Amino acid sequence: MKGVNLTVVRFPDTDKDLSKLIERRAKLEACRCQLEHNLKSLHVRIDNLDNEIEKVRVTPTKNQVMAAVRKLSPRLQQVASLYFAGYRSLDIAKELRIKPKSACSYISDLRRRVGLPPHCRK
Repeated sequence: MKGVNLTVVRFPDTDKDLSKLIERRAKLEACRCQLEHNLKSLHVRIDNLDNEIEKVRVTPTKNQVMAAVRKLSPRLQQVASLYFAGYRSLDIAKELRIKPKSACSYISDLRRRVGLPPHCRK
């Protein structure tokens, strides 16, 4: 290793720049933590609002349903009386002498008009 000279060159501003970068990184990290906290609290607020919306979406009372049924056409009133008496769509179709598919559409229409949620099909 003859003839190799190593010289250390110092840059006087390097230490200052490094400390500024470290401070800046710490501030950015604190901001990131604050943003994560705010995001979590927003998610909690959104969930709470969703729960409140579900509470507001209540199904109508029996009296409200019956008042709505009275305003329907005579055919839908027949379907309603059988449907709320516990008849299934096939039984309603036989009783009123209509097609089963028509009975299903009458029931869907009835539920929509009186404010009940749609009947889920399996």
